Amino acid sequence: MENPNNSRLLVEAEQAAATVAREVAFAENGQLASPERLLVETYSENSAAQQRMYNRDLSWLAFNARVLEEAADPNVPILERVKFLAIFASNLDEFFMVRVATIRRQIEAGVTAPGVDGLTPQQVMAEINERVHQGHERMGKCFQEQIMPALTQAGIILVDEQTASAKQVAFASKYFQKNIKPLLTPLAIDSTHPFPSLHNKTLYFCVELAHRKKSKKKISLRLALVLIPSQALGRFVQLPSDDDKKYLIRLDDIIRLNLNEIFPGDPVLGCYAIKVVRDAELDYVEEEAYDLLSTIERSLIQRRKAPATRFLYDPAMPPRVLETFVNELSLSSNNLFPGGRYHSFSDFMQFPGFDAPQLQYKPLPPLPVAILEKSRDLFAIIRKRDVLLHHPYQKFDYVVRLLKRAADDPNVVSIKITLYRISAKSEIAKALAQAAKKGKHVTAVVEIKARFDEQANISWAKKLEKHGVHVIYGIPRLKTHCKLAMIARKESGTIRLYCHLSTGNYNDKTAQIYGDIGLLTAHEEITQEVAAVFDMLTGDL
Repeated sequence: MENPNNSRLLVEAEQAAATVAREVAFAENGQLASPERLLVETYSENSAAQQRMYNRDLSWLAFNARVLEEAADPNVPILERVKFLAIFASNLDEFFMVRVATIRRQIEAGVTAPGVDGLTPQQVMAEINERVHQGHERMGKCFQEQIMPALTQAGIILVDEQTASAKQVAFASKYFQKNIKPLLTPLAIDSTHPFPSLHNKTLYFCVELAHRKKSKKKISLRLALVLIPSQALGRFVQLPSDDDKKYLIRLDDIIRLNLNEIFPGDPVLGCYAIKVVRDAELDYVEEEAYDLLSTIERSLIQRRKAPATRFLYDPAMPPRVLETFVNELSLSSNNLFPGGRYHSFSDFMQFPGFDAPQLQYKPLPPLPVAILEKSRDLFAIIRKRDVLLHHPYQKFDYVVRLLKRAADDPNVVSIKITLYRISAKSEIAKALAQAAKKGKHVTAVVEIKARFDEQANISWAKKLEKHGVHVIYGIPRLKTHCKLAMIARKESGTIRLYCHLSTGNYNDKTAQIYGDIGLLTAHEEITQEVAAVFDMLTGDL
């Protein structure tokens, strides 16, 4: 008896072959036969295949919903629940900057063909909007009904401008005068001023004022924007307390308390929090970029004014005020997301820990690797055997130590490394610079197309070049995502290669958080393959 699965697969193969034949015919007529077109046509004709596919973006939203479930879990320590809430919100921002931005571009380009999952970009966008609105509601409900009561029970009270005591209000006013007011620059929104450029993922107040001109008795309404300087000062300020409880207030609420200091003489009719999330894709044609570094630097500047993919606003905002932003930012219904009174829950990553270990997970410091602790000569250890490292459960410091040792070792001839995401104060980058200063041949493949780390990587690349490191900016049309380091050392009249291969970045900060595997080895079969990879990366062979 014939296996029905074999018959199904045969049908699918025949359909795919027919599609390829059509594309060949198109190509012979001078039309481009793209891989994307092949995929779309193959799967759009095959409903069975579509049923086996799940949309990547909807799958990601389902994953992020599970992050929110951690915030809602009463078995999780309360300050960890606050972090999960922040992670959920931060993830959502990035999702709109990258994935929603891509779908928006597809829609604007007139793409109507379904993907391999059977959904058109328009259908995906509609489903995303529905799920994100639901996610906002669940996040707000989780915070108000679960997180806030749990914080209060733990003795941590988050007050606002209405619930703060007189003593706390006085403290907040002094804090405003000394720390906040010098950073504020109110921006008028009217016909005599250009519409302000709203920074990506930045909180603003839109303030509605009743303005009376000196020469007229008639009152006119006017709008002004105030940037909330949470990036400079943090989102939360601790207030004085007369008991053993901890009191906090948001920076936004301190500003609300002092709006009359910002706009003296103009009655405040309303104050509404807003936030814009922008398209983070860089617009450039790599094949036409004579200087990729300069091209990406220019694109980073353009990113600041990229189209909005998400506009969060206080639902109390009057329609006439909302219409101003809709017109100025070219917003559609797909971009509008009424939130609560507060936005940027991602700022809860700044929430104080209050030295309260009982409210957090017990710290898990990285464990030492016994064999690497016995000797300071890492080369001797690696020469005898491979060492497998599991971060963050084991120290990343061994990788830093190896590169620092290589920088100072007179027998080391060269160092090659790939850098994808680098920490702001990278000890590894400093070791590479030190090695170059000492006359070693140091090559760094720095990926300047690493999303959201482009500027940081460009800065490090320039610093390394100044110290004599030979910097390569990746391969055209590809991202160099492998994590490799290779050290060439003179030993007994020959050259021996020592390598580190990893799933994680050469970033001492994220190595304390992300789960990754690293291998230290001098195994010749492996080191020769690593050498071949570097030959390809540096020589584009």
